[in-house]
Amino acid sequence: MVRKRIYELPLEDGSPTEAEVPSVFPELDTRTKKHLKEVVLSLVFAFAVMLVAYLQRDWMSFYQREAVEQLVIRRGSRANKPFSYIKTSSSFWTWSETHLMEALYDGGNAYDNSLQRNSLYKVQWTKFRQERVSQDAPFTIPNDVLSSTFGHCKEPFSSYNKDWR
Repeated sequence: MVRKRIYELPLEDGSPTEAEVPSVFPELDTRTKKHLKEVVLSLVFAFAVMLVAYLQRDWMSFYQREAVEQLVIRRGSRANKPFSYIKTSSSFWTWSETHLMEALYDGGNAYDNSLQRNSLYKVQWTKFRQERVSQDAPFTIPNDVLSSTFGHCKEPFSSYNKDWR
């Protein structure tokens, strides 16, 4: 009995053409294309979300924050220790009167009418705010610099609550 050859070998090297070889898993090609399409669409969507979120930010905000932090928090004054060494309210007021005023008013004194003599301030007028806080509410401060000073504060707080009199 003679066996019939399923494939004809028309190529010179004896290999069958692609059309002559049946696909072993025809659904594999469609599944692969479907998954690749989903991955590409997900990447395009993620890129669009990232682009929209990034373009909504002020492009100078990073530099402004870094400049103010370098000016006020990181820089140690010649007369006293930097902001990270503040532990009590008296040391805070000492720091604010010496280092903070020196940083904001470019080495000048804020109380000697230097603004009237056309000496400009670097950042803005200094404003201190008082927040009324209840002692028993939990409160965490994310900034490591302030947590050593104000670790006892509790949340929730507002500018007007039951402690306000």
